[in-house]
Amino acid sequence: MKDPKLEAEKAEVWQAVKALLIPLSLFLACVISAGGVFLVFNQEPLGWAFLLVAVTIIVLDFIGLIRFQNSYRAKGIIVTDILEAEAEHARADQDASAEKAHEGEPISH
Repeated sequence: MKDPKLEAEKAEVWQAVKALLIPLSLFLACVISAGGVFLVFNQEPLGWAFLLVAVTIIVLDFIGLIRFQNSYRAKGIIVTDILEAEAEHARADQDASAEKAHEGEPISH
C-alpha cells in the first residue's frame, strides 16, 4: 500500500524539478529556433531540422506546463504542513514527558 505522505513528497519534488526545467528548455528552444532561422535564411537545409526540434521542445514544454498541477497539492495535501504538524506533535509529547519527569523532583536553587 502506498503512503500518501511519501507520494505527496515525490509529487512536490517533481513539481520543483519541472519548475526549473520548463523555463530552461524554453530558453534552449528559443536559441535553437534562432539558429534554425539563421540557417534557413542562409539556405541551409539543416535549418529546418533545427526548427523542427525547437517546435517539438516548445510543444512538449507547453504540455508539461498544462500538466504541471500537483494533484496532492490540489487535494490540500501539502507536505510541509504535514511535517510541521508532526514536529509540533512530537514537541508536545516531549514537553509532556519532560513535565512528568520534573514533577517528582524538588526544585533546587
